[in-house]
Amino acid sequence: MRRLGAAGIDFVITYIFSAVVYCIMISFWKMIRTMRGADMGDYSRLLVILLFFISYILTNVIYSVFFDSIFQGNTLGKRIVGYKAYVGAHGENRKWIFKHTLLKTGASMAYVFTVLYYICTFRMPYDNK
Repeated sequence: MRRLGAAGIDFVITYIFSAVVYCIMISFWKMIRTMRGADMGDYSRLLVILLFFISYILTNVIYSVFFDSIFQGNTLGKRIVGYKAYVGAHGENRKWIFKHTLLKTGASMAYVFTVLYYICTFRMPYDNK
C-alpha cells in the first residue's frame, strides 16, 4: 500500500504544480490580449479547459522525466512514504523513460482506474514487472 500512497502523493504534487502552471498560462494569455487591446470577456470555455489539460500533461511529463532520469524513479511521493524504486538498467535508457512517462501520465489522468488496477494486481500499470 505504500506504493499506492506514493502514487497518490505524486498525483497531488503534480496537480498542484499544474494548477500553478495553468494560472501562469492564463495570466500570460490575459496580458497578451490586454496588450493587443482585445477584451478578455469573449473567450472560449473549451479553450480554458483545454489549457488546464495541457498544463497538467506538461507538468506531469516534466515531473516524471526529471525523477526518472535524475533520481532513477524515486519521486517525492516514494521518498515521503519510504518506498525505494528499483529501476535497474532502464534508468539510463531514453526510450524507456519516454514510455514510462507516457504510461504514468495516462495512469494519473485515469487515477480511479489506476487505483482499482493496483488493488487487483498489487502493481501499477506502468511498472516494469
